[in-house]
Amino acid sequence: SSGINAEYGGLTGPQMSFVRFRAFCEGRIKYETDERGRPNSVGVAFKRCMAGCVFLALYLVGGLLFNRETLIAKSFNDQFVLYRLYYMTGFGMLALTKYIGCWTVMEGGCILLGLSYDPNHEDNKWGAMRSINIRKLYLGYSNKDFIDHFNLTTKNWFIRYLFKRTKGWGKWTSMVYTYLFIILWHGVLPGYWLAFFFEIPVIAAEKQFIVFLRHYAGTYDTWSWPAQRFCDVFNRLARALTLGYGIQPFILLSWEDTAQL
Repeated sequence: SSGINAEYGGLTGPQMSFVRFRAFCEGRIKYETDERGRPNSVGVAFKRCMAGCVFLALYLVGGLLFNRETLIAKSFNDQFVLYRLYYMTGFGMLALTKYIGCWTVMEGGCILLGLSYDPNHEDNKWGAMRSINIRKLYLGYSNKDFIDHFNLTTKNWFIRYLFKRTKGWGKWTSMVYTYLFIILWHGVLPGYWLAFFFEIPVIAAEKQFIVFLRHYAGTYDTWSWPAQRFCDVFNRLARALTLGYGIQPFILLSWEDTAQL
C-alpha cells in the first residue's frame, strides 16, 4: 500500500493510503446514507468547512497586522527585543492559521463525499481524514502536544510506511531517515531544513525540563493552585514563542531572510 494526496484535498492533503482510496472508488467504504443514498454527512462537513473558513478569514485579517515585508526589513532588528518577539510570535501563529484553515476545509470535502467515514475511529466516525485536532492543538501545554495533533494523516503515513519499515536499522537511524524524507518531501530550500531541525532540540529541551521539574518540584498534581496556574501560563507562553520563532524559516524559506532573525 502506498500513499497519495487525494484529488479532493488538492495539494493541501489529507494524506491517505492507496488501499483506502481504492476501496472508496470501488464502493467498499460503507458509510451512513440518507433516503437518497447520499452520505449522511452534510451537517458534519458543513461545520468543518465553516471552521476552516473562520481560520482563513483570521489569516486574511491578521495579514494586516503581521506581514513578511515588515519581518525581513533591515529596520526590524533595530526594534526593541520584546517587540520583535511579539511580532515573530504573531507572524508565526498567523501562518499556522492558513494551514489549519486549508486542511479543515479539505477535510470537510472528504467528509461530504464519504471518504472520511470510519465507524471505528477513536474520535468520531467521520474523522478518518482529520489532519488536525483544533481543540487539542490550542489547549495543549507543550510543543509535543502541538506536534501530536498537527498534520495527523501525513504524520501517520510517514510513521506507518517509512519509520516502522526502517525500524530494524535502529530507532535513531530510522528517525534520521524519516526526518530527511519529510524535509525533502517539502522541498530543498534552506528554510525547510532549518525549521525541522530546530524542532529537535526544542522537543529534547522540553523533555529534559519536565524531568528536572518532576525531580525537584514533584508532579503537577501535587502543586498548589497558584503554582499550577503559573505553570499553565508559562507553558503556553513558552510554546507560543518557540513555535512562532521556529516556523519563521518554514515561511521565509531563503537563507538570507531567515539568517537575519
